[in-house]
Amino acid sequence: MKPAITPPTDEQLKAVRAQSPKENIMLPSQASFRHVSFRDRTEVPHGLLKRLRAGEAPPASSPGIRLANPLPPTYRPQLEQIFGKDVADSIFTLPLNEWQGPFTSPRGVHFLLITAREPEKPIPFAEIRGMLEAKWIEQRENEAIAEEARKLSEEYTIVLPETATRTEKKP
Repeated sequence: MKPAITPPTDEQLKAVRAQSPKENIMLPSQASFRHVSFRDRTEVPHGLLKRLRAGEAPPASSPGIRLANPLPPTYRPQLEQIFGKDVADSIFTLPLNEWQGPFTSPRGVHFLLITAREPEKPIPFAEIRGMLEAKWIEQRENEAIAEEARKLSEEYTIVLPETATRTEKKP
């Protein structure tokens, strides 16, 4: 039988959050951008980057490139999945509002205009309260079970069965 546990206070849950691994309590960084994408370098118009930086309207991407344009705020793990780690790394270091490229990804060749970036940030407390409460309850139950085991060990001797020391091959 599980011991009775009283519900935790917000302060107790915030203490659990402080000791939780970062990946469980943080939203990844995200970025949004405009892009011009081509299946391969042979489709890239000559001098495209210079023309884009001069304010020329971007040409249409190659047929078959299915990426929203502009790409709405997208978390870094999704960008890594779409474009690969190297291009995602660039997306988070490029200057804002300036065409850059070309970048090669598994999807093709891209010219990017990063329009917004947000750093990694904590998930709001209200959104992870339930997860923190479950962790807190699990910790209290484990502590109560350990205490009961300690009390029992004062009155009883615990004998574990011997384990097999030899392994035999099956015929």
